[in-house]
Amino acid sequence: MASESIAGSESHNRYVTLDGMRGVAAVVVAVFHFHGELAPSGYLAVDFFFALSGFVLWKNYAPRFERSGLTTGAFLLCRFIRLYPLFLLGAAFGFIFALQGYLRHSDGAASAPDLVASAIFNIFMLPAPFGRVLYPLNPPAWSLFYELLANAALCAVLVRVRYATSILILCIAAIGLILLDLYNGSLGGGDEWSTTITAIFRTVFSFTAGVVLARSTASLSSCFLS
Repeated sequence: MASESIAGSESHNRYVTLDGMRGVAAVVVAVFHFHGELAPSGYLAVDFFFALSGFVLWKNYAPRFERSGLTTGAFLLCRFIRLYPLFLLGAAFGFIFALQGYLRHSDGAASAPDLVASAIFNIFMLPAPFGRVLYPLNPPAWSLFYELLANAALCAVLVRVRYATSILILCIAAIGLILLDLYNGSLGGGDEWSTTITAIFRTVFSFTAGVVLARSTASLSSCFLS
């Protein structure tokens, strides 16, 4: 899941309302994964997490890039340390279930080589280059992988461009999502290699939307305080 504790020690700020919304979204995602018929569009909560991440990270880190000289490496290391335990926990549970399936010779169970290879790639938080799914041991982990990519994009692009350029990126991503929805009939996907393009556009649109919202609220605050 593409999220982090908003009340963490990384920031002096606390967004109580967003904490509550984050909790609701987490429940929706869980319901979607275990009882998809109850929340057929629950996958969109992942997009909310991306937007929430963009908003909070911009609020908390953009000033540090500009004033404190925060380096890209230090930022990404901080984010990796924050996300990796959650990723590893999911992979561990996935490995246990997959191993049980293998030992019981269950239908569709992974072979021993695939199981070992998946575990090795998961240790390094890398998607498996074989098979249909990026993370066979824990398919929902795709969102954490794209979360890290979005964090890298924040350093490389979003903190360096003007507000108008951020809006342009948002509009281009929105057009891409509309076209993908018309073509596929859904905006779901991201856990499979065949849906990589959809995952990219979902991440770029939602994360950038959060950044744009954060920048717009900062601009409004400046107007009222000046």
